[in-house]
Amino acid sequence: MSKIKQYIQLYGLWNTLLRIFKSLLIKVFHFTWEKAYLLSRTQQDVIPLAEPNGFSVKQLEQNDLFGDRHWQEYVQGSKDFLVQCFASDYAKAYGAYVDGRLAYVTWTLYNFIELNGELIPAKGVATEWNVYCLPEFRGRGLHSYVKAWTINEMLRNNAQKCVSITLSYNRPALKTQNKFGFNIEKTFYSFRIGDKRYIKWLH
Repeated sequence: MSKIKQYIQLYGLWNTLLRIFKSLLIKVFHFTWEKAYLLSRTQQDVIPLAEPNGFSVKQLEQNDLFGDRHWQEYVQGSKDFLVQCFASDYAKAYGAYVDGRLAYVTWTLYNFIELNGELIPAKGVATEWNVYCLPEFRGRGLHSYVKAWTINEMLRNNAQKCVSITLSYNRPALKTQNKFGFNIEKTFYSFRIGDKRYIKWLH
């Protein structure tokens, strides 16, 4: 399946056309924008987990990600920041493996919220960040399982609140957020003009 067909299946035709238009804007005019939600979940009880079906989850080391050729595009998008995160004590990366291949990556930032590349201190908060699943592994239940697994990990690390930033067009992610008790706390627009980024909060 082509990337465009995958986008249409996941996000709908209108949002796919908008993604194409924005990619042209950033290439030609170095400008783009996104509408996003800051969702939150007050930590409660541990989520019961069944045995994973054909995959395993573990905390990642830097070479697990940087040394995997299938993840080079993901790494190059924010390499300097990822290096900083791997070297820190506030960020943890987790990966789901299918048949020995790294299929899914997610990060948790403890006591910080990441907005437009800036870390904002937030005591007691665990932020889900930079989640991505390789296209060929989508539709296998990885997202729901790993999300529950990381929420439980946040509880084990004494997080009082879980936060996630989700783009408004990402319908599958929003559906999963709702499933796990996340509610929209704030709505904002993120603007990128050249190398500069700005945020406009709506409420």
